[in-house]
Amino acid sequence: MNSKKLPVLSSVLYILAALLCIFSIWTFIQIVGDISDLILYENLTFTDNEYGIINYFMTGCVEYLVLAAILFALGFMYQKNDAFYKAHDFVKKDVVKKEGEEKKEKEKE
Repeated sequence: MNSKKLPVLSSVLYILAALLCIFSIWTFIQIVGDISDLILYENLTFTDNEYGIINYFMTGCVEYLVLAAILFALGFMYQKNDAFYKAHDFVKKDVVKKEGEEKKEKEKE
């Protein structure tokens, strides 16, 4: 079985994205309950307050979903970027080249 390790930063970003999604769902449920109560007790009518109700949803839960999507995308990009550099071994080759060049310079002196 081919098991690849997930980078720590990607894991942290994925966990934060999941927590933000959970918080956003919880906030959405609370907002629906609040608006339903206000409409039920006739303190609010939807026809006159469409903008306010939509704005309440947007500021209450949608911005957290957008932030969760951004964090998930960053974690995914970091994971793919890390796998690319590990597969091509760029970092090790550069370090070996620099060490070899330093040794050659010392030998010339």
